[in-house]
Amino acid sequence: MITNGWAETLCCSGCGGCYEFGDGVVVCRECGFRFPVVDGIPLLIKDTTIGTSLDEGAYDEIHGITERTVDNTGEQWAKLIAQLGLDGEDALEIGAGSGVLTLGLLRHQAVRELTAIDVSHPFLRMLAPRVSADPTPVSFVVCDANEANFRGEAFGLVLGRSILHHLLDYDVTLRQCHAMLKPGGAAVFFEPVLEGKIVLTLLMALMLRCDETTDRLLSDTHREKIRQRVRYQTKSAWHPQDRESLSRLEDKYIFRIDELEEKGREAGFTEVEFLNNHGEVDPSYWIYFKRNLKLLGIPPETIERYAWIGEEFANTYGLVFSDRLVTPMGYFVFRK
Repeated sequence: MITNGWAETLCCSGCGGCYEFGDGVVVCRECGFRFPVVDGIPLLIKDTTIGTSLDEGAYDEIHGITERTVDNTGEQWAKLIAQLGLDGEDALEIGAGSGVLTLGLLRHQAVRELTAIDVSHPFLRMLAPRVSADPTPVSFVVCDANEANFRGEAFGLVLGRSILHHLLDYDVTLRQCHAMLKPGGAAVFFEPVLEGKIVLTLLMALMLRCDETTDRLLSDTHREKIRQRVRYQTKSAWHPQDRESLSRLEDKYIFRIDELEEKGREAGFTEVEFLNNHGEVDPSYWIYFKRNLKLLGIPPETIERYAWIGEEFANTYGLVFSDRLVTPMGYFVFRK
């Protein structure tokens, strides 16, 4: 059920004043700052052309978004939110994008009311018809997560699925999350983790070397894709880490757990916890390995001969350091 729930939570990012909502416009009572409302969605950014290339009919197919993906995502998040004792809260979703998390949360009634934000008006405009029949109240706002567009302590939950690593100043995002949360609330982000990703990178590099020197099971195209993925997942060691260089990358970070935990504490959170995806780790990493290569267009059956690499990892490092194994993607929980 689409609502204008944003009317209760928005505030002026410039002066902190309250908005008045007129016919197709929002105006700050204090400083007069004004923004349009288009399709029932406030556009609180000056550049409303951001993301227009995403307004394509084949988006779901291109990005692998299916009913199963939505349902699995919603089920996982609903369980996690309940485990955290935060079900029934009003929630803000940062970077709603294609709507996988939005639709999943609504389908599993994981939150009492949802406000979904994104910098892309086309994204939210495509998402709105998909949620119109859902009983959970949901509203949309086009805005920058790093600006103070919502009043303090407005939400019990702030959520984001694979969004922080796209943001150059994610530390600012965390500070804004802290300000928007009620005492006892939490921000939860599902993000790539270096400690897990680097294991995949090692297995990929070993398989690539084996294939190049002996088996030759992979095509030249597949080998090049794997080389590129290995390089990408080690980018923190070789790619310049200055702002200008990072700003040109879509996926700017793969987070080290301790570093993101430290950023959370610096943002004011009293507790930061990392949780593995699905709770348990496949010590051979073969499930994640096949999933990553499938995304590169490499059929799983092509690489089955190399399953021994994952098995030997599980029987050595995985056996001795099982408590250190983490999934390539996982949940960071920031409690206020």
